Amino acid sequence: MKIIDISVPLSRDLPTWPDVRQYEVEWTSRKNLVNGKQAVGSSFQMCTHHGTHMDAPYHFDPQGITIDQIDPHLLVGPCRLYEYHGTGHIGRAELEAMGVTDGLRVLIKTGNSRIVRSQTFHENYIALKPDAIQYLLDKGVRLLGFDYFSIGPYGVGNDESHYLFLSRGGVIIETIDLSAVPPGQYQIMALPIKMAGLDGAPARVLLAEKDGEENPK
Repeated sequence: MKIIDISVPLSRDLPTWPDVRQYEVEWTSRKNLVNGKQAVGSSFQMCTHHGTHMDAPYHFDPQGITIDQIDPHLLVGPCRLYEYHGTGHIGRAELEAMGVTDGLRVLIKTGNSRIVRSQTFHENYIALKPDAIQYLLDKGVRLLGFDYFSIGPYGVGNDESHYLFLSRGGVIIETIDLSAVPPGQYQIMALPIKMAGLDGAPARVLLAEKDGEENPK
């Protein structure tokens, strides 16, 4: 079985959403042990929506569940990755043209994957319009993965896309790197840190492809 890590490493080089706390690391201890070895400790500060992360419904819905309350059965299982080759924002028509069908877990790959590890925040990233979100909900999608910092467009429309999906009990994975992953069927394991009562958390996201069943490149 081939395992593909689509998580983007956290580092100070990775930009944040504008006006959001930058990722910071502090080495809190370095001590020499009696055997001549060294032990180190560290702490970090960051926004819960920095790097590869998961949005819980509570992020945009005060009545929604928090990150620690998400059913783990939703986070592990079959998923399908679709690829969008256009340059504008994605609406219902684009999803239909991509052949998006019914499914619980969907990942959408765009040109964003070429810039998701960039040290610069790109305001003109490709995003999902509200009518695309409604289409995905109508198809039964409840776990949605996207290859930039937000599923919604920068500025006007960002809140609407988020609220629509999260208020229906959906869970969003953002800032995943799909640049080396072809479209097709996979098994996903998306595990956020279990942080009590919070709206989101960093996540490690893996795809599995069975030997002998590789998707076409």
